[in-house]
Amino acid sequence: MDTHSPTYQFYFWVGRLGLVSACALVCCAAVALFMRPAPRRFLLAIEMIALILAADSVVGGWAYVSETWIGLHSTNAYEKILFQNRIAGPYAWSYWLMVVLNVLVRQLFWFRTFRRNAAWVLLIAVVSLLDSPLERGILWLTYHR
Repeated sequence: MDTHSPTYQFYFWVGRLGLVSACALVCCAAVALFMRPAPRRFLLAIEMIALILAADSVVGGWAYVSETWIGLHSTNAYEKILFQNRIAGPYAWSYWLMVVLNVLVRQLFWFRTFRRNAAWVLLIAVVSLLDSPLERGILWLTYHR
């Protein structure tokens, strides 16, 4: 996606919200794992941040869908080639891994079982944080290939 595209700015800010939420969850879940018993308000805060991250992943998924639509229906040949290279080129595995980590894994937070278990929250939040460098790498690799 071109950095001058109107959807790019939206996509960027959705990513920032997800990154901040994941950082907060890592810190909170790590504390909750070692604090026994964890205060009820603290656990409620973790649950709310997890829901924010789940909602952010829905919006991020919508950004991926819009990126797909723009890439497949663009009249710009460069945009089409760039997108086709991203989804089916030599780094396609990393693009699909990014979609799974950024959208599908975070959807687990819609289930109360995952939101209320500090170990699951920590695992999903760390996976969400690992996705951020992967996403930057994909953008860099496909633009400079």
